[in-house]
Amino acid sequence: MRYLASLLLMFICSSLWAIGINEVRYQFHAIDNQKKLSKFIEAVKDISEENMVPYKEAANMKRAKYTFSPIKKLKYFNEGKDRLEEFIRQHPKNIEARYVRVLIQSEVPSFLSYQNELQEDVKFINKYLTSSKLPDDYKMLMRKKVDEIIQKHKL
Repeated sequence: MRYLASLLLMFICSSLWAIGINEVRYQFHAIDNQKKLSKFIEAVKDISEENMVPYKEAANMKRAKYTFSPIKKLKYFNEGKDRLEEFIRQHPKNIEARYVRVLIQSEVPSFLSYQNELQEDVKFINKYLTSSKLPDDYKMLMRKKVDEIIQKHKL
Protein backbone atom coordinates (compact mmCIF):
# COMPACT_ATOMS: atom_id res chain seq x y z
CA MET A 1 0.00 0.00 0.00
CA ARG A 2 2.82 2.39 0.88
CA TYR A 3 4.53 1.57 -2.37
CA LEU A 4 1.37 2.32 -4.33
CA ALA A 5 0.92 5.62 -2.50
CA SER A 6 4.53 6.56 -3.23
CA LEU A 7 4.09 5.78 -6.91
CA LEU A 8 0.90 7.81 -7.04
CA LEU A 9 2.60 10.76 -5.35
CA MET A 10 5.55 10.59 -7.77
CA PHE A 11 3.16 10.51 -10.74
CA ILE A 12 1.23 13.52 -9.45
CA CYS A 13 4.42 15.47 -8.79
CA SER A 14 5.83 14.72 -12.23
CA SER A 15 2.53 15.77 -13.82
CA LEU A 16 2.57 19.02 -11.90
CA TRP A 17 6.17 19.64 -12.93
CA ALA A 18 5.31 19.32 -16.62
CA ILE A 19 2.40 21.73 -16.19
CA GLY A 20 4.58 24.06 -14.13
CA ILE A 21 7.09 24.66 -16.91
CA ASN A 22 4.38 25.67 -19.35
CA GLU A 23 2.74 27.82 -16.68
CA VAL A 24 6.02 29.65 -16.11
CA ARG A 25 6.15 30.54 -19.78
CA TYR A 26 2.68 32.04 -19.76
CA GLN A 27 2.93 33.65 -16.33
CA PHE A 28 6.06 35.45 -17.45
CA HIS A 29 4.04 37.14 -20.19
CA ALA A 30 1.34 38.11 -17.70
CA ILE A 31 3.69 40.13 -15.50
CA ASP A 32 2.37 43.68 -15.67
CA ASN A 33 2.67 44.85 -12.08
CA GLN A 34 4.84 44.40 -9.01
CA LYS A 35 2.47 41.94 -7.33
CA LYS A 36 2.51 39.58 -10.33
CA LEU A 37 6.27 39.92 -10.59
CA SER A 38 6.74 39.05 -6.92
CA LYS A 39 4.43 36.03 -7.26
CA PHE A 40 6.30 34.89 -10.34
CA ILE A 41 9.71 35.20 -8.68
CA GLU A 42 8.43 33.29 -5.65
CA ALA A 43 6.91 30.57 -7.84
CA VAL A 44 10.07 29.94 -9.87
CA LYS A 45 12.75 30.37 -7.24
CA ASP A 46 13.02 26.62 -6.54
CA ILE A 47 12.58 25.37 -10.11
CA SER A 48 15.91 24.06 -11.33
CA GLU A 49 14.81 23.29 -14.90
CA GLU A 50 17.57 24.67 -17.11
CA ASN A 51 15.20 26.20 -19.68
CA MET A 52 13.60 28.32 -16.97
CA VAL A 53 16.82 30.20 -16.17
CA PRO A 54 16.16 32.89 -18.81
CA TYR A 55 12.69 33.54 -17.40
CA LYS A 56 14.04 33.78 -13.86
CA GLU A 57 16.78 36.19 -14.84
CA ALA A 58 14.47 38.31 -16.96
CA ALA A 59 12.10 38.53 -13.98
CA ASN A 60 15.01 39.70 -11.85
CA MET A 61 15.75 42.34 -14.46
CA LYS A 62 12.11 43.44 -14.37
CA ARG A 63 12.46 44.11 -10.64
CA ALA A 64 14.24 47.30 -11.67
CA LYS A 65 10.98 48.64 -13.08
CA TYR A 66 9.27 48.48 -9.67
CA THR A 67 12.18 49.68 -7.54
CA PHE A 68 12.55 53.30 -6.46
CA SER A 69 16.29 53.45 -5.83
CA PRO A 70 18.34 54.06 -9.01
CA ILE A 71 21.20 52.08 -7.49
CA LYS A 72 18.98 49.05 -6.87
CA LYS A 73 17.40 49.43 -10.31
CA LEU A 74 20.81 49.17 -11.93
CA LYS A 75 21.84 46.33 -9.60
CA TYR A 76 18.78 44.18 -10.40
CA PHE A 77 19.06 44.89 -14.10
CA ASN A 78 22.78 44.16 -14.35
CA GLU A 79 22.65 41.00 -12.22
CA GLY A 80 19.85 39.53 -14.32
CA LYS A 81 21.47 40.67 -17.56
CA ASP A 82 24.83 39.15 -16.67
CA ARG A 83 23.28 35.80 -15.75
CA LEU A 84 21.05 35.79 -18.84
CA GLU A 85 24.01 36.60 -21.08
CA GLU A 86 26.08 33.87 -19.43
CA PHE A 87 23.26 31.36 -20.00
CA ILE A 88 23.08 32.35 -23.67
CA ARG A 89 26.88 32.06 -24.02
CA GLN A 90 26.63 28.52 -22.65
CA HIS A 91 23.50 27.69 -24.72
CA PRO A 92 23.71 29.78 -27.90
CA LYS A 93 21.06 27.71 -29.70
CA ASN A 94 18.46 27.93 -26.93
CA ILE A 95 15.56 29.63 -28.67
CA GLU A 96 13.70 30.45 -25.46
CA ALA A 97 16.71 32.24 -24.02
CA ARG A 98 17.08 34.28 -27.20
CA TYR A 99 13.35 35.00 -27.16
CA VAL A 100 13.40 36.19 -23.55
CA ARG A 101 16.36 38.41 -24.35
CA VAL A 102 14.41 39.90 -27.27
CA LEU A 103 11.49 40.64 -24.96
CA ILE A 104 13.75 42.40 -22.46
CA GLN A 105 15.82 44.24 -25.05
CA SER A 106 12.70 45.57 -26.71
CA GLU A 107 11.53 47.14 -23.43
CA VAL A 108 14.65 48.62 -21.84
CA PRO A 109 15.58 52.27 -22.30
CA SER A 110 18.25 52.88 -24.91
CA PHE A 111 20.63 54.51 -22.41
CA LEU A 112 21.19 51.05 -20.89
CA SER A 113 22.78 49.97 -24.20
CA TYR A 114 21.12 46.57 -24.11
CA GLN A 115 19.72 46.22 -27.59
CA ASN A 116 22.82 45.02 -29.41
CA GLU A 117 21.56 41.51 -30.16
CA LEU A 118 17.93 42.40 -30.86
CA GLN A 119 18.10 42.07 -34.64
CA GLU A 120 20.33 38.97 -34.54
CA ASP A 121 18.01 37.25 -32.03
CA VAL A 122 14.91 38.07 -34.08
CA LYS A 123 16.57 36.49 -37.14
CA PHE A 124 17.54 33.43 -35.07
CA ILE A 125 13.98 33.03 -33.75
CA ASN A 126 12.45 33.44 -37.20
CA LYS A 127 14.81 30.82 -38.59
CA TYR A 128 14.39 28.15 -35.89
CA LEU A 129 10.98 28.68 -34.29
CA THR A 130 9.05 26.35 -36.59
CA SER A 131 11.45 23.45 -36.03
CA SER A 132 11.73 23.94 -32.27
CA LYS A 133 10.23 21.40 -29.90
CA LEU A 134 8.15 23.98 -28.04
CA PRO A 135 4.38 23.55 -27.77
CA ASP A 136 2.57 24.90 -30.84
CA ASP A 137 0.47 27.36 -28.85
CA TYR A 138 3.62 28.84 -27.31
CA LYS A 139 5.26 29.07 -30.72
CA MET A 140 2.25 31.07 -31.87
CA LEU A 141 2.60 33.42 -28.90
CA MET A 142 6.31 33.82 -29.57
CA ARG A 143 5.64 34.56 -33.24
CA LYS A 144 3.04 37.18 -32.32
CA LYS A 145 5.34 38.90 -29.81
CA VAL A 146 8.32 38.87 -32.18
CA ASP A 147 6.20 40.32 -34.98
CA GLU A 148 5.08 43.11 -32.64
CA ILE A 149 8.71 43.83 -31.74
CA ILE A 150 9.69 43.88 -35.43
CA GLN A 151 7.01 46.49 -36.06
CA LYS A 152 7.85 48.54 -32.97
CA HIS A 153 11.59 48.66 -33.68
CA LYS A 154 11.26 48.66 -37.47
CA LEU A 155 13.56 45.65 -37.84
